[in-house]
Amino acid sequence: MGLANLQDLSELINAMLLASPQGVSISGMIQEALRNLQLPGEKREHSDQSSLEHGIIDLVGRLAQTAKIAPQPANETDNRILELYQSGELAKNGYKGLEGNLFLAIKWIPITNNLPVIRDSSPL
Repeated sequence: MGLANLQDLSELINAMLLASPQGVSISGMIQEALRNLQLPGEKREHSDQSSLEHGIIDLVGRLAQTAKIAPQPANETDNRILELYQSGELAKNGYKGLEGNLFLAIKWIPITNNLPVIRDSSPL
């Protein structure tokens, strides 16, 4: 990941989730990471932003799979989008298009105050 290492990204996401009882969207996490984790003097490349987006989606997925966080769907459309996410259909399209944008806007909340810092791709 060009903009940040996995541990820094995990720590930032955890802090955001714990500080926001109403939830945080993946798109909000991406914007905050772009503001806070960019190295001084480094240009924001499109490939870096895409890598960051996929890294955050991976972190959110890992936290959700281990019941550390949960999505907060606002309506039936969000529920349908979450079903597409869980089935892997959104990943096939690279989280692009309207459905991808709707997924990135769904808010997530922590289920526990003890969110693990993810340092690598090994299981939690």
